[in-house]
Amino acid sequence: MKLLIGLMLGAIVLSAAPLCTTLTTYATYITAGSCDIDGYLFSGFTFSNNAGGLTSQPTPLTAAGITVNVIDNDGLNQIGLQFVSTGAPLFTATSTLTLARRAVYDIGYTVTKCVGLGCEHGAPRPSLTGVALTVMGGSVGGVGTYKEDKTTVPATSPSSPLTVLQSGSQTTSGTFPANTTSITVADRLDLKSNTKGTANKASVDSFENVFTEAPDAVVPEPASLLLVGGTLLALAQTLRRRKK
Repeated sequence: MKLLIGLMLGAIVLSAAPLCTTLTTYATYITAGSCDIDGYLFSGFTFSNNAGGLTSQPTPLTAAGITVNVIDNDGLNQIGLQFVSTGAPLFTATSTLTLARRAVYDIGYTVTKCVGLGCEHGAPRPSLTGVALTVMGGSVGGVGTYKEDKTTVPATSPSSPLTVLQSGSQTTSGTFPANTTSITVADRLDLKSNTKGTANKASVDSFENVFTEAPDAVVPEPASLLLVGGTLLALAQTLRRRKK
């Protein structure tokens, strides 16, 4: 009985991964390995920047030059991450008089819902039902272009990858199969100046991935769980006295 009660109380106070933090560099996320938003584990962060086979930007953004903001909107049952370029350079590809340039940024991670009493809310989290991809502050000059692709496993409906082409700031979205508990995300931001000439460029300020949760089921509050644990402890003590 003592062992059972100890395990139950231990599960109630079990701490999950540290909370994901706003205004933190993506390099910090990669080093940390995982963090929690509203009881969902974000983990396996990856990053690469390359020229995609064309002449690269001379100073492309690194993971340390990208700021991550946390999205946690309880009222809309939404969680996610926003990736913002900090300072110069932006997410950009800019031609010179003699060279066309390209910049490709790949960001990946996994989102998994928490199960068991160790979850932030004291109960398993609902499944994820959909995702929205938003690009903000996108602009082009001359024959510059940008494209943002978001591939997810499982794939979204109506299609995956979700794609945003150059048109200022815009959003595209999709839904996941029923009872989706884990998602692997691959974002690719592809910017091209296409031809040489100083008027040709493409740039993006930020982009974000917002996931929608299924509505919360009615679950016991952590305080209620602690009350149950205390009641069980008192019952165990009573039974022990009776045996004596």
